Amino acid sequence: MLNSGALYNYGLGRFFEIAKAAGFDGIELTFENNWDLRQPEYIKKLEKENKIKVLSVHSAMEFVTCWGEDPKIRLEESIKLAKEIGAKVFVIHPHDYLDRKFYQWVRDNFPKIISEAIPMAVVFENSTTRAQNWRPAKFSYFPKIALDTSHIATTGQNLLKITKKIKGRIFHIHLSDSDFKKRPDKPKLIADRHLLPGAGKLPLKEFLHTLKKIKYSGYIVLELLPENVGAGESDQKIIENLVEARKFIEKNLKT
Repeated sequence: MLNSGALYNYGLGRFFEIAKAAGFDGIELTFENNWDLRQPEYIKKLEKENKIKVLSVHSAMEFVTCWGEDPKIRLEESIKLAKEIGAKVFVIHPHDYLDRKFYQWVRDNFPKIISEAIPMAVVFENSTTRAQNWRPAKFSYFPKIALDTSHIATTGQNLLKITKKIKGRIFHIHLSDSDFKKRPDKPKLIADRHLLPGAGKLPLKEFLHTLKKIKYSGYIVLELLPENVGAGESDQKIIENLVEARKFIEKNLKT
């Protein structure tokens, strides 16, 4: 699948067309302030026209203000919209773990959130944060995990070791690469890069081999940043980059 954040600065219709042309078998929508992403009938129209379904939805993040400033309301509205378009999986993107109030609220209310989201599966995503503030043990509170490879890179921890440690809880994957560059605004922290697979230093080939070994059966979502897929260049160039990334995943899942 392809996450809509890969071209969040494009219109949703154009994103659907590019995802289809690049051969993806599904889409994950990440809610933004853009009205295209908050109109279920329009989304269903794009699905029908492009013959590609929205299979998962990524909750609105902290910079999305269309539903106000309260992260609880943003989460509730995200779930309502995801159910209306018939998504199979709902991804909770926490604020940084340093935002302890929201993290604690999600922990305390996770059974209720799961109930409200039925029939969707609800997964909790690992956040970007400092290594000392993130531990695999935090996942013990959540039965199903969305494992984001670029987020793991920001912690400076070993992707393969983490995968093996929590393999029984991994239900959903956001795949991208990282070169471990530091954030220019906070030089002590590793940036959340979301590079094309193979463009960084993460052991993504080995990671995909590991997924095959553990018989992972969930979705793999390519989650990239626009500047890394060639946004602003020709659509054909973007499609070529995305096809290469998709083939990277498919090839390494088979070997």
